[in-house]
Amino acid sequence: MNAVILAGGQSSFCYPLAEYGPRPLVPVFNEPLLLTQLRRLRDAGCSAIIIAVGESNLERIRATLPHASLSGVRFRRTPDDMSLGPGGTLALLRPALRGDDFVVLSHSAFIETADLRDLMEVHRKRRATITAGLLRTPGTNRPADYEQVTL
Repeated sequence: MNAVILAGGQSSFCYPLAEYGPRPLVPVFNEPLLLTQLRRLRDAGCSAIIIAVGESNLERIRATLPHASLSGVRFRRTPDDMSLGPGGTLALLRPALRGDDFVVLSHSAFIETADLRDLMEVHRKRRATITAGLLRTPGTNRPADYEQVTL
């Protein structure tokens, strides 16, 4: 299985966390969130990972991650102004995604390897076109308030 991490954008709405730089570099448990995502995607069986990242953050992200963590990782530049949105970014990546199922993660998704494996297994067993993993807002019965889901 392949994976795409949508890591574009300017991080302006994440202040003061944005002081660390691009959102994917914000430290979680003493390492950049992006590094945690890469490790967990690999542990869940993803062998090819594309990081879609805005031009202004590309070199900083590339320079921050340890070289060993980038094995099997490809970077794709996306517009900094986010005018494409996630759907447009995936459309740009379509040629690189042909032929296999793939996982898409937001730059800020904190995932557990076991949960991701389970989600991928359900997707395969059901031969689904799309499988979405959503978080619940604590104390409610709806997806997190900061996410919008329309199916």
